[in-house]
Amino acid sequence: MSQACILDFGNTRVKWARFVDGEFAGVHQDEEAWESLQDWSEDARWLIAASGPMDDRWTAWVETLKARRPDSVVHLESAEGLPFPSAYHSIHTLGLDRIANAAGAAAEDAQADWLIIDAGTCITADLLQGGKFCGGSIAPGIDLRLRAMFAGTASLPYPEDWREQAAGGIGLDVGDDTVSSLIAGAVGGVQAELTALEAALGAPKRPLVAVVGGAKISTKLDLLGNLSAKVDALVIGGGMANTFLAAQGKAIGTSLCEDAMLDTARAIMAEAEKQGCRIILPRDAAIAPEFAAGQTPDIVSADHVPDEQMILD
Repeated sequence: MSQACILDFGNTRVKWARFVDGEFAGVHQDEEAWESLQDWSEDARWLIAASGPMDDRWTAWVETLKARRPDSVVHLESAEGLPFPSAYHSIHTLGLDRIANAAGAAAEDAQADWLIIDAGTCITADLLQGGKFCGGSIAPGIDLRLRAMFAGTASLPYPEDWREQAAGGIGLDVGDDTVSSLIAGAVGGVQAELTALEAALGAPKRPLVAVVGGAKISTKLDLLGNLSAKVDALVIGGGMANTFLAAQGKAIGTSLCEDAMLDTARAIMAEAEKQGCRIILPRDAAIAPEFAAGQTPDIVSADHVPDEQMILD
C-alpha cells in the first residue's frame, strides 16, 4: 500500500488530506487534523505547504516529522522550492496551497495536462501542462463573498458558523448551484487568459513586439523560442540581457551572467534572425562596483562596461 499526505497551512484553516494507492482517502481540518495525527504513524510521503502561519505546536510537529523521515517530506515554505518547472512569470506571488495542488497532480502524472480547481476560501484554477506550471486564475470563494457582504453592513456582524446557519435555513442557502457558479467563474478566468493569449499570438495586429525580462535564460528557453517565431521584435531586458550582450562578445564586467548559456543565447539570436525577428538589447547600462544599498550608479554605453563594474539596470 502506498500512501501520500498533503498538510496545508492556509490562511484560515489547517487541512490534512490523505491518499492511498492514488485514491483520495479523506481530509481532516484544524483540531481534528491535529488530534488525528497524534496517533498516526504509518509510512507515507508528505507534502507540506505553509501558505499561512504555523503555531508552535505545528512547527514542532513538522520539524519532528522531517527529522524522522527526511527522504519522505517535501516542505514548501516559499515558491523558491518548486518541485517542478514553471513558466509562470510571478510564481513568488502565489499561495503555496496552489503550488501544493500542482505538485500533487504532477506526482500523479508528471506529463499529463491538468486543470486544477480548488474551491476553498478562494476559487483557484491553475494549468499544469506537460509537467510545467503555467499559472491560472483566482476568484473570491463563498467565504470571502459572505465576509465582504457582512463587512459592508454594520448591523450584520460576520457569523463564524455561517455554514451551519445556512444549513439550518438561516441566512443564505449555499448549495451546489452556488459552488458550481464560483468554479465556473474561476475556469472562465483561465479561459479568458488563454483566449487573450491566442488572440495576441495566433492572429495578431502587426507590428507585434514582445518584452521579456528576468534574470535567467535557462528558465525561459521555450518562451524565447516560441516568441521569436511569432513576433516582429523581441525586447530583452533584466539580468538575462547581460548573457545576450556577453554572447555578442561585449564586456559586461562583473555583471550577472549565465556563462553556460552563451551558446544558447547565440542560437536564439541566430534563429530569431532566420524568422525575421529583431532582437533588441539595452544600449546603455546603469553600473556600480557592487549591488548594494547607497550606490550611485553611472550610466555608460552597453558596449563599454568596465571590468570592475557590474550592470544594475
